[in-house]
Amino acid sequence: MPIDEGLSYDELTAKTEQVIRALLARSAAAADPNAERKLRDLAHGALVLWSTLAYRTALKMGEADRYVADQDRLDAMFPEGTLGV
Repeated sequence: MPIDEGLSYDELTAKTEQVIRALLARSAAAADPNAERKLRDLAHGALVLWSTLAYRTALKMGEADRYVADQDRLDAMFPEGTLGV
């Protein structure tokens, strides 16, 4: 099901995962602790945005279990202790 006639749930989830991976990789490579935190915060923002959009769509599709599984998978991408959801 398209999200507002744009991306499908699968496209949104794949793109979000790609963005989170890239930001977390840049965060891990950052020499400056402030840059590291800011990049990790941006990755977290992508997760929050995905969660807001994907949850509504998953409910409309009747696939809440799929959303929960994807949420758990995306959450697990973050270093332990850094995801304050």
